[in-house]
Amino acid sequence: MSESMSWTVILLLIHLTSALQSPVFLDRRDAVRLLRTRRANVFLEEMKPGNLERECYEELCSLEEAAEIFQSKEKTMEFWYRYRNGNLCRSNPCVNGGICSESRGVHECLCPPQYSGHSCQTEVFDCRYKNGGCLHYCSSEQTPGVVCRCADGYQLDEDLRSCNPSVPLWETVEWWDHVSLSGSEYKHHRP
Repeated sequence: MSESMSWTVILLLIHLTSALQSPVFLDRRDAVRLLRTRRANVFLEEMKPGNLERECYEELCSLEEAAEIFQSKEKTMEFWYRYRNGNLCRSNPCVNGGICSESRGVHECLCPPQYSGHSCQTEVFDCRYKNGGCLHYCSSEQTPGVVCRCADGYQLDEDLRSCNPSVPLWETVEWWDHVSLSGSEYKHHRP
């Protein structure tokens, strides 16, 4: 290696060694000085016009400070409720694909057509959507909601949606003397 190259390597190693020994983090006092400039807190602070970011986001603000900023009772109270209680839609209280909307400190869920309720928790049964939840037949013209009915030979279950056979299957089948099953002949005799 040439002499200039070796000096370059030595200087580079010295520089890396000193860089590795310097602290990565600043102490608390230097970090605070770097992040935010100090301002007058007593007399001069009161002379400045209200500023939402300075008064309420950088520091905790009081209702009085918020009122100075908004200069309207309605706007102040709307801000104050959110400031103290947070965003009501942040936790996403709507279920089943509902969309949360917040106004005046109250949340409301905009529900998809097949759901209703305060949080879209109740499924709305309508014959046009998934046959109203009925297994066989659905009717909604004569009553609010849906009425499920079953085909002949079936009866409505306790859940008022499902249908169960009302008589054993062999009693509902028409009896033939000969039934053709995939090309082979099957002979049935009545009991």
